[in-house]
Amino acid sequence: MSKTPKIQICNGEACTQASTQKYVHEWCLEYFNEDEIGTCSCLGLCHDNYAILYKGKAHSIFAGKSLERIVG
Repeated sequence: MSKTPKIQICNGEACTQASTQKYVHEWCLEYFNEDEIGTCSCLGLCHDNYAILYKGKAHSIFAGKSLERIVG
């Protein structure tokens, strides 16, 4: 049985084209183990391209400090 990740990184078309997932993934690794990080379909924050889903809410993060504020 698969476990739901604690945090998910948007892999929608806009975020994929912007190539931002690698940065978001690095920031997530500061707070989560690799197996706690997953992906999800478009979160509707395409204008930002740094979208995550955490505890059922979509967020835009632009730096590790933004993530710290959300998960901290």
